[in-house]
Amino acid sequence: MPGFVLPAAGPGQQDHPRIAYVDGSFDMFHVGHVRILRALKQQTDFLVVGVHPGRGCVLTLAERLVALMSTKYVDRVVIASERPGEAFWGSLGPVHTV
Repeated sequence: MPGFVLPAAGPGQQDHPRIAYVDGSFDMFHVGHVRILRALKQQTDFLVVGVHPGRGCVLTLAERLVALMSTKYVDRVVIASERPGEAFWGSLGPVHTV
């Protein structure tokens, strides 16, 4: 489950929220997923989760989206076949990217 955290602003820059992104299929959502999401949320201000549509999953895409949206550690859920681009990050407001 690849993920990354955009760092807080560097020297001489305005303070920006720390945003984490993680993606995966999240099929058969379980306590291991919750632990990863909790750990990321503890390190950041805003957690974005991308869900791969995937074939052969036991749960439907809709069921996986609902499971993630109902998790208190997740701030936004997106359907993702790849990492979000600049347009997505821009929709979150000002962030510092590296």
